[in-house]
Amino acid sequence: MVAGGGRDGLAALTARVRADLDLVNWRRRPGWVVPRRPEGGVPLLDVVVIGAGHAGLTAAFGLIRAQIDNILVVDRNPAGRAGPWSTFARMRTLRTLKENTGPDLGIPSLTPRAWFEAMYGAEAFARMERMPKDDYQAYLDWFRTVLDLPVRHGTEVTAIEPDDADGGETLIRLRTRGPGATEQTLLAREVVLATGIEGNGDWSVPAMVRDGVPRDRWVHSGEVYDAGRFAGRRVAVLGGGTSAFDHAGAALEAGAAAVDQYVRRRSLPRVNAWRWADGTHILGHYAAFTDLEKWRAVRHIFAVHQPPPQETWERCAVHANWRLHLGASWRAGRLAGDDIEIETVSGERRRHDALIVAVGNSIDLGARPELAAIARDAALWRDRFVPPPGEESDYLSAHPYLADDYAFTERTPGTAPWLAHVRNFTFGTMVSLGSSGSSLNALRVSVPRLVEAVGRSLFRADRTAHYRTVFAQTTPELVADVPGEALSPLPRAPA
Repeated sequence: MVAGGGRDGLAALTARVRADLDLVNWRRRPGWVVPRRPEGGVPLLDVVVIGAGHAGLTAAFGLIRAQIDNILVVDRNPAGRAGPWSTFARMRTLRTLKENTGPDLGIPSLTPRAWFEAMYGAEAFARMERMPKDDYQAYLDWFRTVLDLPVRHGTEVTAIEPDDADGGETLIRLRTRGPGATEQTLLAREVVLATGIEGNGDWSVPAMVRDGVPRDRWVHSGEVYDAGRFAGRRVAVLGGGTSAFDHAGAALEAGAAAVDQYVRRRSLPRVNAWRWADGTHILGHYAAFTDLEKWRAVRHIFAVHQPPPQETWERCAVHANWRLHLGASWRAGRLAGDDIEIETVSGERRRHDALIVAVGNSIDLGARPELAAIARDAALWRDRFVPPPGEESDYLSAHPYLADDYAFTERTPGTAPWLAHVRNFTFGTMVSLGSSGSSLNALRVSVPRLVEAVGRSLFRADRTAHYRTVFAQTTPELVADVPGEALSPLPRAPA
């Protein structure tokens, strides 16, 4: 075991990782995908992964381990800022258990625990309940560096479209915008969306806030802001999910004069229904459920949801100026002089200086400009499934209806075959395939399945070329002279 020693401990762990990877022939075997010639100077990649959070990085690691190495990961954020952990996440620690693995894909020295113990020691890990989010981000930065993953930061994908220029295999054309607003086009045979919880839509903001409150007076839990803006101010938080409590706690710690948190539910959840989705058997075999079973299971999860972790509750409850209002949906929000007046469904009115909207995300492919072509042709759950009366859900029905290999499916068969090469590895898989890229707990199961799907697709496209190689083997392994032997030529390939 590597002793905790900060940079020295991490250097020792890095050496151990490289030794372990060498033992499993990391990057010592050549890629097997048949090379394609770039068209007109446009880079042609076998796989482009969009998003360099833990899902995108782990997918890249898995692909390279599978000898699919002509790949690129792109992320619109600078290095160290991909994903939520150093941007909009306001929790102190991860919500997952500290023992959980994922990005390591079974390499012990690459686990979050190995990193933490290298930095702080085994005793510190034993004392810790959950990994601090800032440490997890530092772990991911180290993970990316030690594996030398091909990541291009500061690159935003603005469009994903089919490209039939070569007259044969359908390629995917990605339009990107890089530093200095420079634009570039990439071509890919396979595309993986690893864009997290908001990757299939946008953050939800009630119309009463969006239309009735000036933009500089409210923030959303999915955006980056300085909590210091709330110092000395009366803050209203809309939402009862775990993130809402995180943002309330951050505002209180930043010196808010008062924080009133408004929750639609009349009671908080006590059971975490999401734990079911983390079971190894569910992660591995969720796709075997019928559509009705999937619908009812996920509908139940969203109905029960999850409580704030105990430490998150205490983070807020320790402040006397925090008030929780249950059964307090908003009926209206408007300016009243220089105040923001909130009216609840019960008719109660209160005044605040600033708002934090923490009501989650919408599922709407058309809300994301880069997904416009996908939104036009991809099937959604409402196109494929009619729930029993009384079990309808607009939110669930807006989810993409995905194939078992994470690929989008056509709304009208035969109209958009290119969608079979665009794989959704975001929160949007929840109804079709269960947890995938947005969950740390799921990565150990979902990434190998994703890699297998991508590899199978690439192999099928080049099947004839791979088949022909069996007849092209000419390297001798026996070089000794054999007495009395009469050499005969190798059999010819069938016509």
